[in-house]
Amino acid sequence: MLKKKLPILILLCLLLAGMFLFSAQDAPSSSKVSGGIVDFLCNLGLPVTDHLVRKTAHFLEFMVLGILMYLLIPRFYSWIFCILIAMADEFHQLFVSGRGSQWADVALDSAGALFGILLIWCIGRLKARIPKNRKK
Repeated sequence: MLKKKLPILILLCLLLAGMFLFSAQDAPSSSKVSGGIVDFLCNLGLPVTDHLVRKTAHFLEFMVLGILMYLLIPRFYSWIFCILIAMADEFHQLFVSGRGSQWADVALDSAGALFGILLIWCIGRLKARIPKNRKK
């Protein structure tokens, strides 16, 4: 069982480390990263704002977190862990220069995690309905 879940656990640890590193950036560094993404997307002809890029990143990173967490700990507990991680992430940002904490980000992160969990749950339900090929 552990061998099967080890790659997922490694990906989860890498994601959490990346989330921590991004949260540890001070405001100018964080703005520089998101500004670079905004510039890149605008050059592709997509009219995006810094706010949209930041909030989309929050949602997507927690969607992936929700998927990985559900694959490790199925059921409702996976979402609870994601909410706790979102709260810890925002709490951590209170101690980073120029950064702040917002309950709206916790809500957005939680929604992203729930979306990821529901997505992987639905995929699992669909896979269960597809009959396996049997040899005749």
